[in-house]
Amino acid sequence: MRPAPPQLLDISRLVKQGAELHGFFSIAELPRLRDALYDDSGQVDYRLEFSRHADGFEQITGQYHADVMVTCQRCMQPMAVELGTDIRLVVVAADTRAQQLPEDFEPLQQTTAAPDLVTLIEDEVLLALPFAPLHRAEDCKAVAAESAHTPDAESGAPRQQPFAELDKLLQSAKKSAGKD
Repeated sequence: MRPAPPQLLDISRLVKQGAELHGFFSIAELPRLRDALYDDSGQVDYRLEFSRHADGFEQITGQYHADVMVTCQRCMQPMAVELGTDIRLVVVAADTRAQQLPEDFEPLQQTTAAPDLVTLIEDEVLLALPFAPLHRAEDCKAVAAESAHTPDAESGAPRQQPFAELDKLLQSAKKSAGKD
């Protein structure tokens, strides 16, 4: 049985200790992520290190990795996606200017309430989800079905080009303009 991670993060204490947290959450434990996916199978593995940046900011660095099932927006079938990236956050006060932040770090705004680990990890994964995931054309059932049922493919007739007439008009307009 895995040890329970802290729900609320006392970042200052974790930074002083040079703490490292690692573990996983099942997708079922992450309600906002679960709602954005095809199903709740899989898990998100994470590792976070708490330290002080050279500029004095408290920082959280680490990685996460998740294999999730999303919905292909073309065929509406499940599609496996591998997500994972580095986490690079600095804890900042609400009035900290962007110019003061270390390069390659994202701000984590400090509020009166301690951030919770579930939300922190879930936010990072949600930001990495593809906006409109699509199977590769050769793997997508919708593309295969569409190409098999198009009238042009069945008859062998040349493909219709709906803007061909517009192109002819533009070409003749260019020729007329060049004569003046």
